[in-house]
Amino acid sequence: MMKIFSLHDFKLFAKPVFLVVLLMILTGCQQQKDIVGTTISSKKYETGEIVIPPQFDNAFPFHEGLAAVLFDGKWGFINKDGVYMIQPKYYYAESFHEGVAVVQIEKDGKWGFIDKYGKMTILPEYDFADSFHEGLARVEVGDKWGIINKQGKLVVRPVYDMLDSYYEGLSGYRLGDEWGFINRSGQVVIKSRERIFLRFHEGLAPFRDKRTMRMGFIDKHGAVVIAPIYSGVQMFQYGLAAICLVQYGKMGLINKDGKMVVDFRFDDIFPVYDELIPVRINKKWGYINQKGDWVIAPKYDAAFEFQHELAQVRVGELYGFIDKSGEMVLAPRFTLIYHDEFGEEIRFISESLIVVLIDNKWGYVSE
Repeated sequence: MMKIFSLHDFKLFAKPVFLVVLLMILTGCQQQKDIVGTTISSKKYETGEIVIPPQFDNAFPFHEGLAAVLFDGKWGFINKDGVYMIQPKYYYAESFHEGVAVVQIEKDGKWGFIDKYGKMTILPEYDFADSFHEGLARVEVGDKWGIINKQGKLVVRPVYDMLDSYYEGLSGYRLGDEWGFINRSGQVVIKSRERIFLRFHEGLAPFRDKRTMRMGFIDKHGAVVIAPIYSGVQMFQYGLAAICLVQYGKMGLINKDGKMVVDFRFDDIFPVYDELIPVRINKKWGYINQKGDWVIAPKYDAAFEFQHELAQVRVGELYGFIDKSGEMVLAPRFTLIYHDEFGEEIRFISESLIVVLIDNKWGYVSE
């Protein structure tokens, strides 16, 4: 569950083959039902109010007012009243980002983009396409990757073996045995054959030295600011990054100066998304502050980051929600297990709604 970067994670820039294949397996060829305009009423379920009853074979969190859902073998989009705004007709669909959503029309078909009215804004002509980020999207043509803008124009020709989305104005690439970053114009600004890079966050990017296999951080000039001495690292968030050393067998936290803020004493540290950080010790999860002091004692079988002042925790096999005082505000009633290729295990709160799995169907409950 914990996102500590290792060699496996350098598949980061590859397309999410596993997730796409999994969703393809879940979709079928059943006849589509005309359910556009059907309003779904809410009711009570245990400790949470069901806003949209569980009826979907798959469902994504709401983003930009709409949620992608899988119904009867096809993907469509609903609003927060459960009304279909875009009828289920796609073989696969991603959430809306920057006003458009990437869709695949049919199995083994090409990928394109639609707006919130279902109008195709960028024709399906790519072997794979990812969501827009910072106004640009990565696309696959054949077995090479390039970048398009919102008009569908190629701004970076598809010549790369791997290409990441843009983060902080830079996109990570691999070309043969060379790794580096390009800017928004497609110019190479950092490159190396001795290092493998991950994306920038808070001005720093993790890298692995190919010779020593240790990890450190570079700045946007490519200068090493934290020496590669760690077995694994996370990206910086809130000015902190989790790190580990094999010889200690534990994890700690460093700041951007490379100084230890929390020493090596935890078995696992969830990525830092909030002032409270999920950590595991002696097989139980709890929460510490950014100084390493306990705020919520370790007593959960799994724990995740706070969003909207709530955090998902697992007790036994079921998930519930706690607030920042550790009080259980939504009792463990839900099965919220979800795996993508990077090991994410549950769906999160988004736009005040929580995606839940009840009786093998996905629905939405209020926060």
